[in-house]
Amino acid sequence: MDKLNEILAIATKEAELEPGDDAAFIFGDGWAGRSLDNLLWRLCGKYEELESAIRRDFEITRKAVHVANFAMMIADRCGEEEV
Repeated sequence: MDKLNEILAIATKEAELEPGDDAAFIFGDGWAGRSLDNLLWRLCGKYEELESAIRRDFEITRKAVHVANFAMMIADRCGEEEV
């Protein structure tokens, strides 16, 4: 859970997420170019950890679920990006 908390903290800070925000908001105009490479680097390969932690921890917040979904979308892009 420490690693999950670290990933969630990074993603929340970088994406400035609020409950209800989704990947479309994050990748929209005004955000797409901001810290994306750094965020890709930090989240690449972490999505399996996030997914299993969400399944284990029923008290995970709605915000964390949005961050995890975002992290999984970012991680999917890692296969296409040279980070």
